[in-house]
Amino acid sequence: TKSLTATTAAPKPIPSPNTIPKPQGGERATWTPGRVGRPPNAEKLSPSPATVNASQAKKIADSLLRESETYRKLVKLEREIDVAIMRKQLALKSVVGPPVINKRRTFRLYIFNTFKDRERKELGARADGVAMWTMRIQGWMMPETDEEEDWTEGRVSCTARCTDVFNRVVIELDPDMYPDDYLIEWNRAEDEPIADGFEVSRPSKGEFIAKIIIFVHYRPEHFRLSEPLKALLGVEAESSNSVFASMWKYIKNNRLYGSDDKTMIRLDAGLRSLLPSSAMTVDKLKMSSMFEVVKSHLLPMEPIELKYRIQLSGDPGGQQSCFDLYIPWEDGFVRSGAWTEVSTILSSSKLPDNPALNGFLEKHLEALEQLGVHRRRKEFFERFAADPARFINQMILSQTRDLRAMAGNSSRPHDEERKSSFYQQQWVNEAVPRYLLKKVIGKAPEKR
Repeated sequence: TKSLTATTAAPKPIPSPNTIPKPQGGERATWTPGRVGRPPNAEKLSPSPATVNASQAKKIADSLLRESETYRKLVKLEREIDVAIMRKQLALKSVVGPPVINKRRTFRLYIFNTFKDRERKELGARADGVAMWTMRIQGWMMPETDEEEDWTEGRVSCTARCTDVFNRVVIELDPDMYPDDYLIEWNRAEDEPIADGFEVSRPSKGEFIAKIIIFVHYRPEHFRLSEPLKALLGVEAESSNSVFASMWKYIKNNRLYGSDDKTMIRLDAGLRSLLPSSAMTVDKLKMSSMFEVVKSHLLPMEPIELKYRIQLSGDPGGQQSCFDLYIPWEDGFVRSGAWTEVSTILSSSKLPDNPALNGFLEKHLEALEQLGVHRRRKEFFERFAADPARFINQMILSQTRDLRAMAGNSSRPHDEERKSSFYQQQWVNEAVPRYLLKKVIGKAPEKR
């Protein structure tokens, strides 16, 4: 296949043909406290923030959950606040958006071709006398209101054009006439400039019917529903978010969710039709599993297929075809980027930088560390009160090991040296003669 080149030149005005009628158509988000800097006006706390061990404080907090009823209530209150914040964020999202994306706009597409005959050199035929034909595909989004029409008049760049709306275009020529390059393909690239149409030129070999296959760039991505899901929800194609929302509305209106366990739903005849034949006897299903089943019924959108006859005679101006494509399109609020900014702010789980909140967090971590010190002291005295003699012996042994490790003598087996069996090993028979010989050699100079 050969690449299809998009043209950016402004098209000549093409009048609408009067003879062609218009087509009709959880896991809960948690905030884990970490080390924070000291706020500018916070009072001096002890110990220093640099000495606060956040991981150790977290372990202490987990142990306090098992022992302190008050701390357990505080943690429960914190979770309730987190849930309330998430609910408020979802409520704000529902008020501000989501944007209106299921509004169908009319995209008017023109297809026409021109030709250059070998005898008509005055029209600009090639020097070698080979006749050529050129097919042009161009279009733009039609204005929805009179105000928008006035605003976009004479400014084609303000409306959506071919490279905005199409994701892929494939032109299929007659394979008998063009066996080597009968397929021409264009794929949308992110950094490609906006263009209003495409042009294809080939040597003339006779009239034929070209097939044009258009893959629409849906925003957000749309899916075609399977027959069982289409019969259940009453829509043929939608975005995944809209399909899931419609499914939840169906479950809610028919009261199919469990009264005790909200994560389970009861299957009626409509929902059971979405399951494979091997699972027809299932009465209940988890909500997450049900939505996985729905996702398997979302199919890729089918492309739009158009046919156009390449003509090599007659008036080129009267050979154009006009098609109206009804496409879901985002409104101006989405295109301006405002919805993206609002969605980013509402979906952010990061708390704003607040000096007062940072000060309270610092005090909280230091209090947890102090509680850990008091708890270790309490356990120390409890073990001493239970068995004083054994506790002191264990403490002396522990302190002795620590002292030897600090002195660098931890490699010698000090505990083994206290036993008689240590001096009955084979190395003693070799070490004693060497030691005595060393003593004798050392005293030899004195005798001289």
